[in-house]
Amino acid sequence: MGSLRLPRVILGLACLHNLVFGAVLFATAGIKGFQGLGGEDTMLLQLVGYASIAMVLAGLLSLYAAARPSRRATAGAGALVLVTGIPLILFTIFINGVVNVVLGLATVLVSRGIHD
Repeated sequence: MGSLRLPRVILGLACLHNLVFGAVLFATAGIKGFQGLGGEDTMLLQLVGYASIAMVLAGLLSLYAAARPSRRATAGAGALVLVTGIPLILFTIFINGVVNVVLGLATVLVSRGIHD
């Protein structure tokens, strides 16, 4: 096995970012969307709520992949982080989504260097 420091650092950053911002987005917008307040914003808040749940799951998968690095777990975590970044760019704070896309791409690229 080669050096696993870089994959663990990137996965740790992805974990921290997704857990913190996923919880914040769910607490601020997701709960309102799932309560069905009505009006124009309900669908948008539901999308943000689902994206925040996916962010928390991506953070947990990143934590698992950082603890037990394997090519498959790291690539899966990177793909999930990358996919959750796209709706964040479209529906929430732009920079939050850009950070997720960059972390996802970096994780997928780093996963290619892990040899099981």
